[in-house]
Amino acid sequence: WATIDVLLRGLHHVRPVEVRPGSAEAVYRHHVAELVEHMRVEASRLPTVRYAMIQAATGRLFGCLRILRRAAREYAAVMTGREVPTVAVVGEIYVRSDPFANDFVIDKLESRGIRAQLAPFNEWLEYAEWCGREEGRNRSVGALLTRMVLYRCQELTHSALARRLGWHSRTTVAQALAAAAPYLRTDLHGEAVLTLGGAVHEWRTSAVDGVVNVGPLECMPTKLAETQLFHVAECEGLPSVTLPFNGDPLDPEALDNFAFEVHRGFEHRRAV
Repeated sequence: WATIDVLLRGLHHVRPVEVRPGSAEAVYRHHVAELVEHMRVEASRLPTVRYAMIQAATGRLFGCLRILRRAAREYAAVMTGREVPTVAVVGEIYVRSDPFANDFVIDKLESRGIRAQLAPFNEWLEYAEWCGREEGRNRSVGALLTRMVLYRCQELTHSALARRLGWHSRTTVAQALAAAAPYLRTDLHGEAVLTLGGAVHEWRTSAVDGVVNVGPLECMPTKLAETQLFHVAECEGLPSVTLPFNGDPLDPEALDNFAFEVHRGFEHRRAV
């Protein structure tokens, strides 16, 4: 998941500023197909736990990093230097991850001159491990090794594209929870605290210029995050819009108003 997450982030990073339409999509599809086939071959060899640990410790990751570094070079080759604002797309994990479920909100942001930074799927693996430790589980040696491998894979895969594409440091779950703490209790386990905290941390580090929070209609974690995002806007100036989905098309006016606010703030910060 970590490798697919960073390839998808590369697509979303480059596509709004690509040299010609479809060039970023071609890079993404080629390297996803290569990665899937590569992992099929590696899995057929039935690697042992010891071998997997060595792959993580040495940074080889079964050869995945070679594929990601090639993808980084190819993404960079089709990217112009044009600057556009970036917004975090966060929220309920299914709705944010499935383009049909969110009415292709990332495409619609890009059509308004905005780059989307989709919250990665693998943050849930990290968050589940954190919750286990908070609840007194995941204290064995095996759990410790699993945690080390998980974090190592996340950092290595992110770094494979980050330097060439100019990304900020990866937002960890610990950083997201710390950023959310003034607004939501971290013992309120679930999506709300991640939705809020990840966006706030990235706003404070100037990684994003706004946040789009998506979720099912009347979803309680989505509404909790929406409520606290209002407070964040008052206290820290973070522009946000929450979009609930029930199968109906997205109201374009909500995105138009949000896009106007994001572009205005982006231009103001560039001028300062």
